[in-house]
Amino acid sequence: MADPASSSMTFSVSTTGWAYLWMVNGPIREEINIQSESGAFGPGFRANRVIGRALGLAYKNTTRIHPGEKDMATLGNPFKYSLLAGENEEQSPWDPYHVSHGHAKEESTITLAGPSSFVTWTPYRNEPEYILEGMIYHMDPYMTGSGEHKTVWHLICPYSAEQLQQANLSKSDIKEYVCNNSYMNRQKYARGKYQDRELERDDKGEIPSLQMAQISDPDSLKIATVGGPGTVNGIIGPSIGGPVTKLIEYPDNWDELVEEYTVEPNWIKSSQYFE
Repeated sequence: MADPASSSMTFSVSTTGWAYLWMVNGPIREEINIQSESGAFGPGFRANRVIGRALGLAYKNTTRIHPGEKDMATLGNPFKYSLLAGENEEQSPWDPYHVSHGHAKEESTITLAGPSSFVTWTPYRNEPEYILEGMIYHMDPYMTGSGEHKTVWHLICPYSAEQLQQANLSKSDIKEYVCNNSYMNRQKYARGKYQDRELERDDKGEIPSLQMAQISDPDSLKIATVGGPGTVNGIIGPSIGGPVTKLIEYPDNWDELVEEYTVEPNWIKSSQYFE
């Protein structure tokens, strides 16, 4: 969060109400039971909810970002509470997110981005054509990707990821397809970005009804495999700043800390959860 490339201060105080998105990769997911399969972004998984909450609180308390003072979010955003999950590397047909961004598979990393909204969707059929179509169709006009400081995350469930991989589509292929086919009407794009005044107008002062790319740079699309059984996928974005990925450095007493604080991950089978 201290890395200027994260733009964490900007999205922490904006009226838009950007959240803190954390993606965890590597062996640490198993060591402390960070969920990456069914319900990874939902309730019930202590590590996911507590770590995301703690990181956000640490930053906001350190920098004194309090609601109505520095945090000027007009409506607020429930995802500011905790938006953390691990990538489902074991069921992903592609290299994990951290590997595709320069890290070794055996290393553990945490990635930070600052998105504002979360959309889940199901393809009409769980086939490559319909999955790619859904990735484009379900991106709200506000979800634009225009370079490294404006990104959109596509969270692909294992079932859909497998279908795409069986069609010999790599992450790069998918990004290129979405980038080349995510065109929309200029006026719709402008309304989504609140930048109609920056678009060229005709002699009548109107914006020509031309098409333009919703995603103008393949690198502004981020793809990760998350979730369990089912055909539901997700889109998180747009994200300003970052994403920033950092190597996790373990403290000397790591094993003792894991033993002390890690709890039973299979909470739904524990009667204590319902007491």
